[in-house]
Amino acid sequence: MSLTQTLIQKPPYGAIVHHSANESQQQKSKPTMLLVDVILADLEQFVLNEVRDSHGDKVARDSAKALVKCLWLNYCRSIMYVPTIDRQAISKRNEAIYAECTGRNYQDLSIKYRISLQQIYSIIKAQRAIHKHGQQNDAKQTVISVIEELLPPELVRLGFSESDAASLASSIANHLCQHFPGVSCR
Repeated sequence: MSLTQTLIQKPPYGAIVHHSANESQQQKSKPTMLLVDVILADLEQFVLNEVRDSHGDKVARDSAKALVKCLWLNYCRSIMYVPTIDRQAISKRNEAIYAECTGRNYQDLSIKYRISLQQIYSIIKAQRAIHKHGQQNDAKQTVISVIEELLPPELVRLGFSESDAASLASSIANHLCQHFPGVSCR
């Protein structure tokens, strides 16, 4: 029995793969079911392969167990959505644009960040509203932020350095986005 099966105990959860807009109507009527076990088993195998060479088999198994436990504790009985893009990176970019904006350098920001002038205006407007009302960029944590923020302390407890733990968590998040983009799990 794998770590995934041990921790999950075979719950009736599933994931629906959302189809892209360019697929035919016939394919859209038949959504592809993907079990959470498949996603977690893939992540488990990825962690085992990444960690085994540098830290040994026991630490690799414990790292995979920590990842599955982290996801289980944060998404137990709720929906987990794997974004198609890293929303945190976009939020950080938008905050950087807002911080660098002087009111006279819109064109320079457009060139620097390789986005249109209209997008710069829109970002500045949205950031002003966020800062004015004290709102947060994303009230609900994404699976990427959970992995990148909550997994590293668990990995440090297993003997990883802080930089290695952060690097592994980032690699796991990237792997998840590349292999399962746009997947919602329940």
